[in-house]
Amino acid sequence: KVSAEADRLGETVDLVYGDVPPLAFSAAALAALPSVAVANFSWDWIYREMGLDVYAEIAAEAYSHCKLLLELEPAAPMPAFPVKQQPGLLGCRSELDRAGLASILGVDEHCTLVLVSLRDGVGNKVGLPSVKEGVVYLAGYQLVERDDFSLIPPSLSHRDVISACDVVVTK
Repeated sequence: KVSAEADRLGETVDLVYGDVPPLAFSAAALAALPSVAVANFSWDWIYREMGLDVYAEIAAEAYSHCKLLLELEPAAPMPAFPVKQQPGLLGCRSELDRAGLASILGVDEHCTLVLVSLRDGVGNKVGLPSVKEGVVYLAGYQLVERDDFSLIPPSLSHRDVISACDVVVTK
């Protein structure tokens, strides 16, 4: 997989930028391309904590080729990356306020908006509380057939919806 990805990258790519998939950094190194990671944790750390030392070593080896890690806050230990910079807290502003989201969804702007942000299929297994006046549940896919549920239009960004909600249910 690394060789195939390196061949593909070498054709048109000048820089590999990733949110820490080890394969990407191994492929970048094989293709003689610089790579930059952005993360607050790495898979070598996760695998090591899970007792999967063989996979932790594979990931750490991949990360050792990365030219720069942009280490987000808060961060887990990431010693496999040879060069790190801490850009500080990162964020972005939403372009949608609560009233705007309520208007788009056709719900009362004073209701409590609860975003259920789970993988499609998983959210359907979450038991929502019984219907309560003034509470509207939102998801990007059909979560339930209830009067207090609203489907988020695909034209809205996840970031904007999160910032306009009162509660986010996620993992």
